[in-house]
Amino acid sequence: MTISKNIILLILLALFLVSCDFTPRIYKEILSAQQALEDGNYKTAIIIYNNILNQVPPKNISTRVNYQLGTIYSVNLGDYKKALKYFSDVNKYTEDPFWLVKTKEKEGEINYLYLEDYGPAAENYKQLCSFVPKLNNYDFYEYRLSNSYLRGGNLKSALEQYEKIQQKPGHKYLVQSFFDVGLLYYKEQEWAKAIVYWQKYVDKETRRDEVVKTKFLMANAYETMENLKESYDIYYSILSEYPNVNVIQDKLKSIYDRKVARKR
Repeated sequence: MTISKNIILLILLALFLVSCDFTPRIYKEILSAQQALEDGNYKTAIIIYNNILNQVPPKNISTRVNYQLGTIYSVNLGDYKKALKYFSDVNKYTEDPFWLVKTKEKEGEINYLYLEDYGPAAENYKQLCSFVPKLNNYDFYEYRLSNSYLRGGNLKSALEQYEKIQQKPGHKYLVQSFFDVGLLYYKEQEWAKAIVYWQKYVDKETRRDEVVKTKFLMANAYETMENLKESYDIYYSILSEYPNVNVIQDKLKSIYDRKVARKR
């Protein structure tokens, strides 16, 4: 187990033990589960925690046990489907926003990053965006919602969501959204629209490596549109910065040959 996982585990264990009204028997079992986790005996901890749930403990204990089981399956065992089951079960025992937010964050992360199941991920982030007052990470949830729509093929909803972000000058993901809308149009083979949004992105982005990457895509779009001059000029402008200079040189030679062939 990595150091980072140890730290996460200890924090969760401390959170788990605070403010719980344990019976002596359940308290003893929780300490046994804690020791099993510290020793890396995850299967033993899982058995103990499930035994606790089978005793139908108070809701505050059931809430924490289910969350802890979800964490073990996701962080320590990489069994994300089982983790989702336990995180979902948290909702059966509490309406406390603290736990609801934590579980929706976990569900969204699992669906988006690990299972690549973008429909459920969109629902998770939509729910996180719906909390009133807005949560501290609202901009992140809104951006993840946009990307979930995009990756899930729901391009209309993705575009609508990106446009909402672009109407908020202070949004944390405003600049990145221009790149993503360009990518959306690129996937739809609407090259001219893709270029418009990528140009907006390039004008605002400060990371040079990202600018170079985007200019390569712009040049490719121009090339596809048979606008060889624009394509050649952009490829040439990033010749000394693109990670693989051979790729750019091949592109330049190919375009040059095509331009010569046109004149014949």
